[in-house]
Amino acid sequence: MQVSEIDRDFEFSHYAKGVWSSDHTHKSAFELDAWNPVFNLVFDADGRVDASTVRQYSKHWLVITVKELVPLDVIGVLSQNPRLMPAVNVRLKDAFQRVAPGAAQFIEVDQTWAEYQDCPVPGGPFYLTNLLVSQDSWDPDAMEINKMKRRDGSSMELVEGAKRAVRQSALTSNPIWRESRTGHVLCTDVMKEALQAAGCRGWCFRPVTVTER
Repeated sequence: MQVSEIDRDFEFSHYAKGVWSSDHTHKSAFELDAWNPVFNLVFDADGRVDASTVRQYSKHWLVITVKELVPLDVIGVLSQNPRLMPAVNVRLKDAFQRVAPGAAQFIEVDQTWAEYQDCPVPGGPFYLTNLLVSQDSWDPDAMEINKMKRRDGSSMELVEGAKRAVRQSALTSNPIWRESRTGHVLCTDVMKEALQAAGCRGWCFRPVTVTER
């Protein structure tokens, strides 16, 4: 089994990430009283975005600012922060659900806007993707993971360096998951091939070593 880390493709010149705005302008997203999912998003006990937050998403615009606008497959990427959910088009959503049914919550984005071009973002409809599966598969003997303390006294774990390795014994039937210790999103070759076939311009897949442990 081959494993990859999902990351942003820095070679894709049309990559876009969005902010949530009350009036489809980038500026209003950064006002002091603005609703911001990084701070205001609420998950339920199962890790799903709760109904009150879904209603907030429906009231706001997902705004991008790009110089050249093309139809997009994704807005953002599956990052280490679960609150920064990407939006994917319907082809990617369908591919994801076919390979990993129930592994993610999809929330349709009602309003998208490309501010510089003053129009909706082409390529939609788009769906926020909340990955629900997590597991601990890193091999700490084959890579460097350090624990750091935050100012509030809580702790976090960070991967140091570029090397990534997972234990073969820790892999399950899940084709995609979030590493429970560090937040990185990994997938097997089955999911990688399905997403690439559907079209996921803006994402790349970095190989991860699978150890015999």
